[in-house]
Amino acid sequence: MIAKMFIQKDLLSFITAATTVVYLYFGLYVLLLDRKSRIHRIFFYMTLSLAYWSFCAFWAYSSHYVYSVEKWVKISFVAPSLFYALVLHFALKIYKPERPLPIIIPLIYLPAFYFILSLIHISEPTRPLYI
Repeated sequence: MIAKMFIQKDLLSFITAATTVVYLYFGLYVLLLDRKSRIHRIFFYMTLSLAYWSFCAFWAYSSHYVYSVEKWVKISFVAPSLFYALVLHFALKIYKPERPLPIIIPLIYLPAFYFILSLIHISEPTRPLYI
């Protein structure tokens, strides 16, 4: 049973490490197609966010202690917060290629930065974390 658990952890670690490389490859490939295109740059930032998320998941799966898993999950929270804002920005750029109102883009990213800043101020969880 314990050996099966370690094999599953190693498999999950390998999968997340491989997806980190794949995300970086796709992001760099699209960025190098046209560096000046805003859509390509937003897509690159999306894949960079996913690569960061996957990289943190790799370390969380590789950790042996609850404290280190909690630390990597907390560090990785930046990625999903920004990823969803980037997806919305990407979709707006695809469907409305003209420049949107100047207030729209900061409003898209405002919730992400709020969640990131609120996470920075939380030092300890209010209840124990069990795995």
